[in-house]
Amino acid sequence: MRSIWKYRLEPGAFTLVPMPRAARILCVQVQGDLPTIWALVDPQEPTVARRIAILATGESVQDDLVVANYIGSFQLVAGALVFHAFDGGEDPNYEWLPVQGRFRKREVPSGGLP
Repeated sequence: MRSIWKYRLEPGAFTLVPMPRAARILCVQVQGDLPTIWALVDPQEPTVARRIAILATGESVQDDLVVANYIGSFQLVAGALVFHAFDGGEDPNYEWLPVQGRFRKREVPSGGLP
């Protein structure tokens, strides 16, 4: 059964967010003082690395963000700061280590792609 989960974000270039595979990001808003995204997830799916970028207005945009999906914009400090959230999709180069609560870069076998 699917449910809606929330994820706290940090401003900056792409951040890896652990969420179930094929999650559908619904929106970004500020809850309390923290930017947060909500996503429709299937908790039975394995956890994957989701690339989320938070950029300030006027900040340079990396080329890989051009193809990322725009999630939405939000304001902090009573509207003095405006940020924009982008979804770069699932990153297969990382695996989630639940016991450690972090991602690990997958090792590529010598001589080719995984």
